Amino acid sequence: MRYSEQLLHAVGERYRVGARYTDAHELAAQADLDAVFVLNSDEYHADCAIAAIRNKKHVLIEKPMALNEADADAIIRARDEAGVRVMVGYMRRFAPAYVQAVQEVKSLDQIQYARVRDIIGQNRLFIEQSSRVLRFDDIPEECLRDRAERARRMVTEAIGEAPPELAAAYRLMCGLSSHDISAMREMLGIPKRVKAAAQWNGGRYIHAIFEYDGYFAAFETGVDNQRRFDAHIEVYAASKSLKVQYDTPYIRHLRPGSSLPKR
Repeated sequence: MRYSEQLLHAVGERYRVGARYTDAHELAAQADLDAVFVLNSDEYHADCAIAAIRNKKHVLIEKPMALNEADADAIIRARDEAGVRVMVGYMRRFAPAYVQAVQEVKSLDQIQYARVRDIIGQNRLFIEQSSRVLRFDDIPEECLRDRAERARRMVTEAIGEAPPELAAAYRLMCGLSSHDISAMREMLGIPKRVKAAAQWNGGRYIHAIFEYDGYFAAFETGVDNQRRFDAHIEVYAASKSLKVQYDTPYIRHLRPGSSLPKR
């Protein structure tokens, strides 16, 4: 498993952590823990979550839950067998503005159109301006190779053998776009089908059109090198439209979303 002993020491000293682990399975077995947060790289989510679940811990998993269906099903089976709670960290769905918007959408007359948009700059462009990021170079080479091989295998299991740009687009869908898809499904429901879709720029941009009953929703996502965070959901009805605009979560004290009904 991928880890940095220097980072472990630095964070442990900063927050005065007594029990420090380089093995997630050992951490999950600690008797006095009630819950475990799985916040590491996507390729290890299933392994770490299942280890915690089998030790009767409640689990919060950073999105995505897993990179393929088999691992997601394994987490669900383990949860059911252990009788614990497992939650995926889609924090945008808990922003007060979003919660309000979900209720307001239910009261709209016939929806005419919807747009789900997430065009942002790379995370580091925000983080490096507002935080002191600790980066160390002591991760063993075999750990880096293991992560890369896991990623290749998991993506292949999910979508089959595919060109690099499609694999990159899939990882974008599992990463940034999973926030938008999750929020879209709660607010609008499950689409009937994908009407059209395209990816370009090495899989770093995706545009899709989803078909709903009586209307279509546009889905736009991409990552570039601008310090810009344009993430919103907008729903257009005949006499009213509603927009939830998200701010970057990487700058402290910004509001998590604003709801702007328009008549």
